[in-house]
Amino acid sequence: PVYSVDMLERLTTQAKSLAERIGAPLVLENVPNLLDPGPGELTEARFLKQLLAETGCGLALNLAYVWLTAHYHGISPMDLLETFPLEPVVELRLASMSPDPDLEGPWIGAGPVGTELLEMAGWAIERAPRLRAITYEASSRAMTAPALFEAIDLIRNYLRIPSPRARKS
Repeated sequence: PVYSVDMLERLTTQAKSLAERIGAPLVLENVPNLLDPGPGELTEARFLKQLLAETGCGLALNLAYVWLTAHYHGISPMDLLETFPLEPVVELRLASMSPDPDLEGPWIGAGPVGTELLEMAGWAIERAPRLRAITYEASSRAMTAPALFEAIDLIRNYLRIPSPRARKS
């Protein structure tokens, strides 16, 4: 990603135009950023703050991507998360991490979400007044149905989200 002022202006114009054309609000998602900002570039968090403020878009904050960005930059995931805008967050996205042989490091994988990511989610939930959804990214072919249900139960239990069965009672 190139977080330049020029790119910010272009995306702002495009997002406003698209939202107007479809007649509905847009939700944008952060991306994993493995590169350091170049000269004259904004940080991803600052770029998103400005983009979301100027467009009124919501944010699908992918905490796995925040974690991956922090990991590959050698910084604390919580320190990085604290720089992101949380007021426009309408969705939190969670995923598990697994070793990736091509990257020679972690990437999105199959299995339960780690404790560190769940702690980040708990912290973000308390600071995201527009939050409407928590999504678990189960995109790995290695994910089995029992593992998926176990992962969802872990998220619900850690974040104290009642199951649909419990709400019907």
